[in-house]
Amino acid sequence: SATLRLRANSVSDAAVYRADSSWGSSPTWNTVATTGGAPTSGAARNATPTFVGQEVQVTVTNDVAAWFSGTPNYGFVIKGSALNCQDAAFSPSQSFLDVEYTPPPPPPAPRVTAVRIYNGVHIDYNVPSGSGEQLRTVAIGRVSQIAVVFDRAVSGANLAASWSLSNVVTGSAVAVPFTVTYISSTNIALLTLTTPNDSPAKLLLTGVSGASAIRNTGGVALNGEWVNPSSLSQGSSGLSRFPADGGVGSGNGTAGGNFVFRIVVLPGDCNRNNLVEGSDFLIWQQNLGTTSGATFTQQDANGDGAVNSADNTIWSNNHGQDLTSW
Repeated sequence: SATLRLRANSVSDAAVYRADSSWGSSPTWNTVATTGGAPTSGAARNATPTFVGQEVQVTVTNDVAAWFSGTPNYGFVIKGSALNCQDAAFSPSQSFLDVEYTPPPPPPAPRVTAVRIYNGVHIDYNVPSGSGEQLRTVAIGRVSQIAVVFDRAVSGANLAASWSLSNVVTGSAVAVPFTVTYISSTNIALLTLTTPNDSPAKLLLTGVSGASAIRNTGGVALNGEWVNPSSLSQGSSGLSRFPADGGVGSGNGTAGGNFVFRIVVLPGDCNRNNLVEGSDFLIWQQNLGTTSGATFTQQDANGDGAVNSADNTIWSNNHGQDLTSW
């Protein structure tokens, strides 16, 4: 808030204006340009100031805020036929501009609100959350991109160095090469795999929170904690949820905490039970010969929209894989 305080004997018609041009040497009290109109004709900034003792008190919060935001400060024009301001040179009669500044609160820490999988052919797959369904085989063949959606803008300066992706299907972490692009219009960090994935994978996606890592544009670190399921059959108790699944996204309500997220990729598992077995082969046989528009659940294992021998090769290579638990 900001209050202009003037010592005066009378305030019956006092009016205060914010000057919006330089005074120079020729303007007078009546001719200097003012916000809201000239003192002789325009609306006053505050036509009825408060009179407290021998003080005129005028709220000028909006004017000071405008100056703070970069509007040039040319002072105020004080006008009134009955306004008799005393000489400010005398200490007891000085005029004051009291400003109480409360900085705006920092923007909330960003959260991750969705993870999507792409292959460049089919529509994207939104990874479910809040149960073991998060670990169900993604319904896309030949995964090529992972999109991480934030609830607000994040700084892209250190975004590329803030992510890691590894395949832990063998028990040892194997780095998966990728590049990162930040799409500011949708608050998405898009990870593009150097080589699209055709192999069984337990992907561990990690985003690092911190002032020099993932943060919002105000410098507040990612609120990133995520509780993952450990098996396909796990219930919902205690697990993190995205807004689409009734939750708030990542985090515990406090800035800080890395985002660590589990994703299961299993080409050939077209019935999505996290096993590559005979039932998947039967589905391939039923859809063999489809030349376009085929989906993952029709055994388009390589994501090209067709069902042919290439998909059967992927099924054969992955036959016997069991990724029902992490």
